[in-house]
Amino acid sequence: ANAGKKGVSAALDLKSGTSNSGNSGMILLHTSESTGGRGGAINIEVGQGTSGKGGEVTIKSGGSAGSGGKSGGGRASLLGGSGGQNAPGGEVLVYGGEGKPGGSVRVSSGSGTSTSSGILELTTANAG
Repeated sequence: ANAGKKGVSAALDLKSGTSNSGNSGMILLHTSESTGGRGGAINIEVGQGTSGKGGEVTIKSGGSAGSGGKSGGGRASLLGGSGGQNAPGGEVLVYGGEGKPGGSVRVSSGSGTSTSSGILELTTANAG
């Protein structure tokens, strides 16, 4: 809902329930397929402000509080779509924002709490 001239607009909190014995719930957000055109799109966009920085978007996978800490954190994946029989696969693009100066793009591995930090790996797939 709109806040009017003063105040803060409403928040939207969408979450699954908790579980005492087993996995917690899942949230699926998807568009349907198309047989005569392009597939649908999902856009996540944060509104801009007139004072201060713009809003932020954070996508974070879950941590683990399992016994002994051996379970590990969840995986966060960003994937381009598969191409058709003779079509290229989808691109994954990462850009810093436009400005003076322009926004930075940073890639970093996770820090290690008792041993080495995580691996930072950049590879290309084999052709054919």
